[in-house]
Amino acid sequence: MRVSTLSMQQGGVANMLRSQAELARTQAQIATGKRVVTAADDPGAFVQVQQVERALAANAQFATNSAVLAGRLSLEEQALADAGNAIGRVQELTLQANNGVVDAGSRRAIAVEIRSRAEELLAIANRQDASGDYIFGGTRSAARPFGRVGADVAYAGDAGTRMVQVSSSQRIEDGHSGDEVFMNVPGGTGTFRASAGASNTGTGILDPGSMINRAAWVPGTYTVQFDSPTTYQVLDAAR
Repeated sequence: MRVSTLSMQQGGVANMLRSQAELARTQAQIATGKRVVTAADDPGAFVQVQQVERALAANAQFATNSAVLAGRLSLEEQALADAGNAIGRVQELTLQANNGVVDAGSRRAIAVEIRSRAEELLAIANRQDASGDYIFGGTRSAARPFGRVGADVAYAGDAGTRMVQVSSSQRIEDGHSGDEVFMNVPGGTGTFRASAGASNTGTGILDPGSMINRAAWVPGTYTVQFDSPTTYQVLDAAR
């Protein structure tokens, strides 16, 4: 059989091209430190490598999410501690003012500090994290949640919370809304609230009350009516 010069040349070129491709693949493996660089190197191994890379990327994102979550919860914890201190100081000042020996000038000074503590509490409720989001804004974290409306303070956030993915199967709330922390606060004992009627006259002391047997408690509106200085009756508004 006669072999033409053209066939020999084509075979030589093909061998050279294969050698160059193998050399390029070997160089890529050396440069990257990886045996499998493209799917052509090993299709089965390439699929496994992609799966591992996706898992590593997801774990890196979970780690980032966890760090951000820890920082935000730390800021909330500090804000709640500061709010507790401000409220505790207001309670001290209120008790201090409720004393017959305190003169008018001292009461004015106490009133000034109480107003200052109220502004401090408002600033705490409007604190922001490092990214500028409001800690107590709920899911509306981009807008200032608390603001003054006349003599009152209004909440512009919502009652929702954001969930942060910290693993493939776990999500954690990134904090609490201002509605839950500052607005939805139980009055009185947390079960019931005692207050004096607007038409009451004379003097007396009304404490918050206490719960002796929670299982026997029937929620409702009750009124204590004094029939004489020494006798009274409890009336149920539902009857």
